[in-house]
Amino acid sequence: QKAYLVMPMSAQKFDHQPKHMKNGKAVNTGKTETVIGIPCQVWHYTGTSDDGSPDTGDACLARGMGLMINRLSGGHMMNYFSEGGAAFGEALASGMGIMKATRNGKVAFVAIKAQKSSVPDAMFSAPPDYKPLDVSKMGGMRKP
Repeated sequence: QKAYLVMPMSAQKFDHQPKHMKNGKAVNTGKTETVIGIPCQVWHYTGTSDDGSPDTGDACLARGMGLMINRLSGGHMMNYFSEGGAAFGEALASGMGIMKATRNGKVAFVAIKAQKSSVPDAMFSAPPDYKPLDVSKMGGMRKP
């Protein structure tokens, strides 16, 4: 079956209620770095992993890089510091993108190239032989 699913590209909203927190917080350090020629703000995260061990990291956020960096990384980077509190989530939702991230002293992600360009509208259209996927008709998991 050739089908496509329409997903809105609106800014993702995080639920920063305490029930979703993992005892962590990301704070803007006020420092800046340059990654591939693009200035970014350094945020530091301290918290607790699911197993209770200490979890620390840094993320360098750049204005205007959010859509591509956060979406193309499969959403992983968008969720990387989601427990970091409302200020960090709002920075990401405002279009800032993670250019570099470390976790417990190891590099987790680093952008190696950025190119500003325009993409033709046709790139966002499904081929004519594809049909929209109607998720309302999809059932839950069933036994064979």
